Amino acid sequence: MREILRLGGNRTSQGMDNRAERMVHNSMVDVTCKADAAQYFLITPKLLPDLEYHERMKILCVNNGEWLPDERNLGNLMDMVERYVQNKNSK
Repeated sequence: MREILRLGGNRTSQGMDNRAERMVHNSMVDVTCKADAAQYFLITPKLLPDLEYHERMKILCVNNGEWLPDERNLGNLMDMVERYVQNKNSK
């Protein structure tokens, strides 16, 4: 596992199954969210659902494409996240 984390800029999840990808993500969270940890960027076209996150993490979602909704607040990411958290906590 430590060898995978040392890859840094290399593609660590290429060819991994969901279980291995989740394990690597959780290990990266454990290692990089400590007070003395260095900065780390994870750039990915997809994320598995229900991954573990830490309060020290910052998440930026970049959406790219030609289409923009006519309705102003349609697709508001924070609204979607808040609804997801509310639904998850109500279960």
